[in-house]
Amino acid sequence: MSLSALPVQELWDRIIDCLHDSPCSLRACALACRAFTSRAQSLIFHTIHAPVDPIDCGAFEVERIDELKARLKRFRTLSSVLLTSPNTGFLISRVQRLDIHTSSPQVIAALAGVPWSNVLTLRLKNIPHLSDIVKPVQDLVAIPSLQHLELRFAPTVYGGYLLTPSSFSTILRAVREELSSLSLGLCNPYPFSPSSTLNRDLPTVSWQGNGHARIRTLQLDHSPGIIPLLFALSSGPAPVLDLSYVNTLHLQRSWNPVLHELLQRCGQKVETLHLDAFDDKITTLSFDHFPNLCEVICPNAADWTPSSQLFRGLPKHVLVRK
Repeated sequence: MSLSALPVQELWDRIIDCLHDSPCSLRACALACRAFTSRAQSLIFHTIHAPVDPIDCGAFEVERIDELKARLKRFRTLSSVLLTSPNTGFLISRVQRLDIHTSSPQVIAALAGVPWSNVLTLRLKNIPHLSDIVKPVQDLVAIPSLQHLELRFAPTVYGGYLLTPSSFSTILRAVREELSSLSLGLCNPYPFSPSSTLNRDLPTVSWQGNGHARIRTLQLDHSPGIIPLLFALSSGPAPVLDLSYVNTLHLQRSWNPVLHELLQRCGQKVETLHLDAFDDKITTLSFDHFPNLCEVICPNAADWTPSSQLFRGLPKHVLVRK
């Protein structure tokens, strides 16, 4: 369709779309004309991003504290604006992505207090292992419209506090049935060891959803300790997660004795498998779990990496991308 045939409002919208990477220009458009406001606000509020916290460096400790205070103030102001604006329903509905890279419980709590209605993607990174973080993370995970979820916990020092299986269970049981993509990084509850086996006495927590979530993309990165819990949450007469629909699987250093049982459940429809070429446990993987496998993606794979032995047993029709 030529631009001359477009309705006037749609023409304005297309022009404003060209400014999607210029927040300053979008703010100016939102204030300049009523015809520009709706589209400009949609682009301004599409993604809310909380950056990584400043590095803890003694020489700049005062500046670091000031930056954290200023950042927390901005997010509390954002939360207040979204909740008190006369146009609050519209503004909240414009937000479709939350990229939260901070380990600040206060920032996460401020965002969890907003009744998000249209968020499709939630990425929570550097989640601290604190008991009071469970409730706000659970509230964010329970967003009804959520389709893509990434949870990556902050690394801890040896002997540091780790969330319990009960806390992880509380968080994951909050997912809604719209969820189709699940990514877990450094999700290892306490007590955990690489040889942890299935705990069949996992705590029972009431689930908030109306049906199970059919996961089509599953990513496990340095999370061997979460495998038993995933298996438990996908078991029983009313599973929280339905892993039988997984068609894309990422496995990076997440080997556990229960993984064999989990792959029997989620491997039948896997077509694309992502692996880590330098994972020393990769040779224990059996392709018998993946009868419909079409493609293996293994960056940096070479003759001297552990993955080379694994690829010798691949069916001829499977494409390998290195």
